[in-house]
Amino acid sequence: YEMKVNPDLPMALAVEYWGGFPGGKTFDILVDGKVIATENIMGIADGRFVDKVYPVPPELVRGKNKVTVKFQAHKYNTAGPVFGVRMIKNSETEN
Repeated sequence: YEMKVNPDLPMALAVEYWGGFPGGKTFDILVDGKVIATENIMGIADGRFVDKVYPVPPELVRGKNKVTVKFQAHKYNTAGPVFGVRMIKNSETEN
């Protein structure tokens, strides 16, 4: 995914998953080729949507207007299913 970012704000990636599919679900989330999280959604929220937020390190958005987000499955696993992806202001870094 090509995602717009604000280089002057702390950013986070908001992802909506569906928790109802069987099988291995371990994958990495990369921003411009750097892993920001490893996720395993197997067995969570079966039959429901689940939202997760991942902070994006400031150095990955500094001086940029957009970044590339990739979901990369581990061997013998699948990534997702992903139903929504948004880049948001990371409110957890505010005082």
